[in-house]
Amino acid sequence: MNAAFSIWEDRIAPVFDTASRLAVVTGTRTEGPPHVVTMRWTSPVEVIAILLERHVSVLVCGAISRPLHDAIVDRNIEVHPFVTGELDDVVRAWRTGRLHEDRFRMPGCGRANGVRGRRTRRRGDRRDNVHAPFGASAVAGGQAVCRCPRCGREVFHTPGVPCSANRCPDCHAPLVRA
Repeated sequence: MNAAFSIWEDRIAPVFDTASRLAVVTGTRTEGPPHVVTMRWTSPVEVIAILLERHVSVLVCGAISRPLHDAIVDRNIEVHPFVTGELDDVVRAWRTGRLHEDRFRMPGCGRANGVRGRRTRRRGDRRDNVHAPFGASAVAGGQAVCRCPRCGREVFHTPGVPCSANRCPDCHAPLVRA
């Protein structure tokens, strides 16, 4: 699994839509410096082609426009938007499953309790694009989760929205409260 991080200087770029460089890292356990890729922003199609060409399955970025976000998600790339911080710290947090911590949330973006980002609307589904790690407890850091009864995937629960109103990002089965 490769992950891409939009960068500006040595930090996560505040706006992905205008970022000129990506840091691509391989695997969650592998240490080592990221490979830096320069992006040509002529169209979203070319940006998606760059991500697919480098086998990116996770994108970590700052703010991102809805159309570009949805186009990337439609290519089965998991997006973690509204992230801020020094590149090395963010990569380390992603590798260790701590990207949900408040210190990596852009000021003014997201909600309390570690949930950040906007809802992902894909093929008419309503679901949150911030996923709890596999094997997480029913309450991950004080945040409740919904679980897929078929494959076990967990996503953070959105207060006021029944888990059954969401579908699993992997197998599309209705979720249940963990």
